[in-house]
Amino acid sequence: MGFEGINQNIEKRELPPKSVAIFDFDGTIADSRDTVGRIINELADEYGYEKLNEKEVLKYTSKRAQDFLREDLKLSWLKIPGFATRLRSELNKRITELKPIVGMVEVVKELKSRNYKLGIVSSNSEDNVRQFLRNNNIDIFDFVSSGSSLLGKARNIKSVLNREGFEAKSVVYIGDEIRDRDAAEKAGIDVVVVSWGYNSKDSLEKEHKSIIIDSPNQLLDLLPSQNE
Repeated sequence: MGFEGINQNIEKRELPPKSVAIFDFDGTIADSRDTVGRIINELADEYGYEKLNEKEVLKYTSKRAQDFLREDLKLSWLKIPGFATRLRSELNKRITELKPIVGMVEVVKELKSRNYKLGIVSSNSEDNVRQFLRNNNIDIFDFVSSGSSLLGKARNIKSVLNREGFEAKSVVYIGDEIRDRDAAEKAGIDVVVVSWGYNSKDSLEKEHKSIIIDSPNQLLDLLPSQNE
C-alpha cells in the first residue's frame, strides 16, 4: 500500500502487538477543535463568562477540560455538567460541517486492511459519529460506543472490553486529550496520544511519558500488518 517504513523517528515507538485499535472521535478523527472554540464563545452570555480571544480560547489545549472550565471560564461545579451537555448539543448540530483530520481516512482504511478490529469510544452520540463516518466514506468501524464523559471514559472503555470480549493486552486506545490518556491507563490498556487534537503536545508530555504521534501515518509504524 506504500505506507511501510514511514516516520521512523517516533519517540518511545515500542508498542506490544495489538489486534484492536479504539479511537477517540472529536479531535482525534474529526477535526473539531476550532469549532469547539467558536462554540465556547457563543455560549459566553448564556453562562455568564467573558468571551475569549483566540489566544485565551486555546488555553484549553494546555490542560484538562474540567480545569479549563473551572480556572478560565470560572464555571462552578454545578454548572459544568449543563455546560458540557450544551456544548455537545451545539457541536452535534454541526456534525455535517466537520472534516476528518488530514490523512486519517487513508490510515483507518489501511489499518482495516491489516485486519485490526476498529472501534470508537466517544461522548458524541453514535448516530452523529456514524453519520460523520458515512459522510467521509469510513463507515468501516466494527463498533461505536457512546457514553457521557462526565461519568468517566475509563468506565466506557472497560464496558467495551467486556461487551466485545477483548483482552486488555490486545487493545490500544488512540486519543488526543490528557483525560484520554488517563482513562486508558485506568482501563488497563496501552495508549497512543496524538498532538493534533484538543490538548497540545507540551501538555501531553508534561505529566507522563506516553507514545505521542504528530501525524496519522505514524500509527502505521506502531501497528504493523497482521496478515503476515
